Amino acid sequence: MRSFLLPFCLVMLLCGYAISAVSQSTAKAEQADSDNPLLSAIDSLVESTVRPYIQQSHTAGLSVAVIRKDAVYRYNYGEVRKGNGMLPDPASTIYEIGSISKTFTALLLAREVIDGRMRLDDPVSGYLPDSIPDLHYEGNAVTLQHLSNHTSGLPRLPDDFFSGMINFADPYLHYDDARLYGFLMYYKPSVIPGTHYAYSNYGGGLLGNLLARRANRTYEELIVDIICRPLGMNHTRITLTKADSAGIAQGYNEKGLPASPWHFPSMPGTGAIRSTLNDMISYALAQMGRHAGSLEAAILLTQQTTFQQGDLALGLGWHIGGTEDSRYWHHTGGTGGFRSFLAFDKNRDMGVVILSNSTEDVSGMGVRLLKDAFRYF
Repeated sequence: MRSFLLPFCLVMLLCGYAISAVSQSTAKAEQADSDNPLLSAIDSLVESTVRPYIQQSHTAGLSVAVIRKDAVYRYNYGEVRKGNGMLPDPASTIYEIGSISKTFTALLLAREVIDGRMRLDDPVSGYLPDSIPDLHYEGNAVTLQHLSNHTSGLPRLPDDFFSGMINFADPYLHYDDARLYGFLMYYKPSVIPGTHYAYSNYGGGLLGNLLARRANRTYEELIVDIICRPLGMNHTRITLTKADSAGIAQGYNEKGLPASPWHFPSMPGTGAIRSTLNDMISYALAQMGRHAGSLEAAILLTQQTTFQQGDLALGLGWHIGGTEDSRYWHHTGGTGGFRSFLAFDKNRDMGVVILSNSTEDVSGMGVRLLKDAFRYF
């Protein structure tokens, strides 16, 4: 099926654009529940930022963390499933984090580089099946770094993504390894790699697939063993345990209707990870230089600027914003029923995590909290 036949919002989301829900939503009849104690200035800032979001009729639940040095302020709003009256639990409620998964993929790559097994300037073709033509433009090879910082020239999604049997409710499910690599048999790069930024879900997914293929392991095994266990992220997975499955939040689409979970059989590195607020706090703290352990050097490598064009700066997996005095690293995520935001400012020792089981954009709230909360410490 051609992409122009798909609903506009789905095409935009699949292609990696940050969009707000298109909805004529009305306000909830009653005030959504919250565990915010409203005792401090930070509590009040979070309340004034989150309340307009959670009171929209099509939104459901939200978990927020504001980090300042070693102090963490957690807040939960709404419901894990509409009508059940249960607030999200920061320890056990699981959300799809979408494209924040790409920062995990970048960290896997950085670990391989730090350990001397791979190089950022390795041509991608060296890790592809021999039957696939070399990926280059005018003699300039597409490298592993180009996949991680979105300068490979690869499309947001491959041209054949919307062909064949696509399930609108779980749109990546049909795209298997054969199609992932089959696309490259005929793909011809059209720009010099490393010279233009173009966000690519396909590039991030290909990188994760190549890392798993090289290690002869699954992508999930890699993130669990290399990232999650060392950082104590015991509820961050792709395939949930029976116990964890009971805690997954129900996602809701832009109309406030239940959405199906998304699965990424060939491209888990682009958006397949599920996590809790507490686990993502551990991840943010490690990114900020706390409790990173053996991952410290690899984390620092992902945060180094690898591409800059005007105000646009990119690390490995991370987008970099702000000024020299208040530089912050950030990424957003979205699937059919979830939105996520993670950002941290190392100079100010601040971090923000937002996880939502609705497709209403949360990035504006995240940036506001990251920039404004600093005034209250």
